[in-house]
Amino acid sequence: MWVEAAEMQCARFERLVRENERAREDADRRKDCAAHPWMRDMGDPPILVPTVALGWQQQAELSFLLVATQHVQAAEASLPKEHRPKTVLDEARILFLLRDLSEHREDAEGRARRELLESQHSAMLREIQEMLAVRRGGEHELEALRGKLEAYPPSLFELPMPDDEEVWLAGIPLTRIRVWLMDARWCFRRALAEAGLVAPEPLASTVAGDDIHDWPALRLRYRAWELEWQGEEELSEDEQRAQEIMDEMDPVVEGLLAEHIAEQEARASESRGAENEHTH
Repeated sequence: MWVEAAEMQCARFERLVRENERAREDADRRKDCAAHPWMRDMGDPPILVPTVALGWQQQAELSFLLVATQHVQAAEASLPKEHRPKTVLDEARILFLLRDLSEHREDAEGRARRELLESQHSAMLREIQEMLAVRRGGEHELEALRGKLEAYPPSLFELPMPDDEEVWLAGIPLTRIRVWLMDARWCFRRALAEAGLVAPEPLASTVAGDDIHDWPALRLRYRAWELEWQGEEELSEDEQRAQEIMDEMDPVVEGLLAEHIAEQEARASESRGAENEHTH
């Protein structure tokens, strides 16, 4: 369940990050157009606003993602070493501390805050943000960044990192977390199988016997957080890439569902056979 929740939160966090990035770009364009009115006819009008509400929503999705990943980490630690994911999440400790910090923001001298700010990851992240600040606006922008970090040092982990190819979570690439989650999902399945337990299929019906009915042949199975197909022209590059990944996974999911349905049919057949023997 928590792998599913973490994957869902990755998708939701990415969507909010991208929305905020586009809104900040529009805000920058409005500023440029105010100084240079002749630029107003270049491209579509910059109408998106990076609202406080969008910022809050992004922080909320991040908090939920950190909680979900910690649950996956705890489950992973309970597995025998031979069953643990081969994908090593080097920033696992950073994610744990970020979750702790998100729940205790008011604790100015907390252990998580202190360990985070003294970490090499923090030093690396600060160096990157200072470089970005200089590129944006030189010394003036750099001094503004340093003033913000002096007022509230943990804000370092909330600063955006513009990147067309990757979404970053406090300096950690979201792709790395997603790969680890995919590996963890299969490790949990293997461990359960060796223990004689069958993990429920994410796209199987929760209603007993529902999957063995033969009509209608076409049914809608989906996750609430998955992207809906809107037509290729209406999808962004990120959405197209996500859709392609899901398309590649379709045969895998269909195979798992076929196994699940076959098991249900076999059980139903055995049950009917037992009932017939009992009546005779």
